[in-house]
Amino acid sequence: MAGKQRPPYFRVAFRGTVRTVTEEMAWEGHWRRRTYLDFGRYRLKDVVTCPRMDRVLDECGSDPDAVVRLGHFLVWRWVLSVSRGGRVERQAFLLFALGLLAITAVFAGGGFVCLFICIGVLETVDGVLPGLAFPVLWATHMAMNLRAWLGT
Repeated sequence: MAGKQRPPYFRVAFRGTVRTVTEEMAWEGHWRRRTYLDFGRYRLKDVVTCPRMDRVLDECGSDPDAVVRLGHFLVWRWVLSVSRGGRVERQAFLLFALGLLAITAVFAGGGFVCLFICIGVLETVDGVLPGLAFPVLWATHMAMNLRAWLGT
């Protein structure tokens, strides 16, 4: 990874030529994992794509004006939309919505567990404040993912 950096965590849009290594692993023909994607000086490892977005990534590989927008779920990234030639290709709405529901379920479960641990450990109402970090983190991820899917 000579000279390549990890992208900023809260960045969702990457402009420029997409260079990929296509050593991919497919799950039941619905999801694929790319070994990595290069965007200029940044390298993203283990990016998840659906077949439609995987095809779009391959087609825009030589377009320096392409913009790839990625969604987040903690440490995982997934391709949600790609802009090229004045058009925006998006992941199918149903897959996007199911992904958001899965993220919501994980955050809700983790948030309740952390909330109960904090309340039990601190045994005060102040224990609720650390538990509020999960809803804030969830809302941030939802806003980033929606912005990436819409292509804004």
